[in-house]
Amino acid sequence: MNQIFTKQKASLFISFILMLFIACERDATKSVFVENPEVRPDPIITSIEPADGSLSGIGQMTINGSNFSTTTKNNVVFFGSTIATIVSATESELIVKTPRIVGDSIEVKVSVIGAQLFSNVIYYNKIVEATREVGGYGNLSEDLYAIAADANDNLYVAVQQGSQLRLDIISSDSIGKSQVYQSPVPIVTRGMKMGPGGYLYLVKGSEFNKILYRVPPGGGFQQPYVLLPHSVYDLDFDPAGNIYIAGGDTSMSNLFLVYPDKSYDSVAVYTDVLVRAVRYFDGYVYIAGVTRDSVAAVWRNEIMSAPNDLGPNEMVIDVTAELGQGIEAYSLTFAQDGDMYVGTTAVPNPILVVHPDGSNEPLYPGILAPQIFDMVWGNDNFLYVTRRASVRAGTEPRALRIDMQKLGAPYYGRQL
Repeated sequence: MNQIFTKQKASLFISFILMLFIACERDATKSVFVENPEVRPDPIITSIEPADGSLSGIGQMTINGSNFSTTTKNNVVFFGSTIATIVSATESELIVKTPRIVGDSIEVKVSVIGAQLFSNVIYYNKIVEATREVGGYGNLSEDLYAIAADANDNLYVAVQQGSQLRLDIISSDSIGKSQVYQSPVPIVTRGMKMGPGGYLYLVKGSEFNKILYRVPPGGGFQQPYVLLPHSVYDLDFDPAGNIYIAGGDTSMSNLFLVYPDKSYDSVAVYTDVLVRAVRYFDGYVYIAGVTRDSVAAVWRNEIMSAPNDLGPNEMVIDVTAELGQGIEAYSLTFAQDGDMYVGTTAVPNPILVVHPDGSNEPLYPGILAPQIFDMVWGNDNFLYVTRRASVRAGTEPRALRIDMQKLGAPYYGRQL
């Protein structure tokens, strides 16, 4: 009995050995061992563009060098401990999205699959924040409306907090917490510009208010400046100190020209349009508004032989067609190079850039949150905006400084 059992075990063992031998013969070609693996040369970085610096999360950067892989996923680019997203790759160039980090002298290096070592390290100059909060706002009981800037880059912000209406000032030497400049003020200020001599000119922006007010330098008591025959919503100065001011209701809006002696002319009529914003730029008066049919748009009138001689109404851009139904266009401004910026309620990208050739794109996609109410360019490369609370976007009221990396067009009122 034991002999039979022992013979069976021996037979099974021999069968098992034979099966292993056959299996090994069949799988001999599937070995994971590579006798001569490809070793790539180590990557080298020679430069990074733009060289001076970049905005966090905005645009792209180019890493120049050699020995990169032409297969995008085989390269890894480190900015400090952050891995950048690679857009495209050649043997000598990697294009990456600017990472969402902020810092100076940031260590940049590249790893390539197959290379034994990292590249050399280059210290990139700086990546700075694209936006920064100013004024210390954020209380949901506050609502922010118009914003203006004086010749020294002090900011003025119209605030409603409950039943209290006030103007705040944010000093240019701190760009920190705002201080009360004037309280109370008689109106919810939806349009405001700095004028000659340091006076702030402001309007309520409703069909019930026809008065242009003026606040003296230092925040003294505001005074009615001009009473107009129709409601007014926004204003802007031309180079001669005249004020283009507009408003109305959805049945009709008037564009007025107020002269320095306080006399005025009606210079354009927009039927079935409620005007939201007015801006003078390069021989034209631009307005943003919404039609009776809920079409948000920007129009303009060319200034012909004199400030009160305007050409016909001309649509510049149909904002609704570009951004969708239900979008409001509340503000306008221009860069020195002619780009127009339209502040809207669009989600998620509330500022629309319209180039001189008519093409358009969102400003800093994914960085800015709605809804943008008013905008003013400072003397440097910064655009300042007020953002109202948006339930739809889950955002709180804020005043923001946006690094535009270029200068704005002149605001003539604060230069006179």
